[in-house]
Amino acid sequence: DDLHQKGVEVWIISGGLFEILLEVGIKLHIPAQRIQGVRLLWNQDGSFQSLNPKDPFSISKYDGAKTCASLWSGPKVMVGDGMTDYEVYAQGLTDYFIAYTEHVSRPAVLKKGCPEAQDIQTLSSMIKDFIKK
Repeated sequence: DDLHQKGVEVWIISGGLFEILLEVGIKLHIPAQRIQGVRLLWNQDGSFQSLNPKDPFSISKYDGAKTCASLWSGPKVMVGDGMTDYEVYAQGLTDYFIAYTEHVSRPAVLKKGCPEAQDIQTLSSMIKDFIKK
């Protein structure tokens, strides 16, 4: 809510399933058009068919992020706990990356020397510092 009040565009960019991310986004007051994840194909009877092979997020988070990065306002801050999150930053799609390690800490990500937030208060402070620049 604090970021929304400051006019920051919050996006969810994930390798997770879009349908689940959409529910999370609704709770966080993030518009559906700013929620991106793996899209599924469904049969007419409502049963699961497959991942959508035309969806870039079904290939990789980076491939998916490339399709919407031009819509992001700056400065662009990527927050995540894994290498796929870091890769979006390393490939130049965002200006900053913060390793969020409250729930899981991945040594390979931390070895990249990126800033680390071990809790939500630190993360919030770091994001505010980056968006001031």
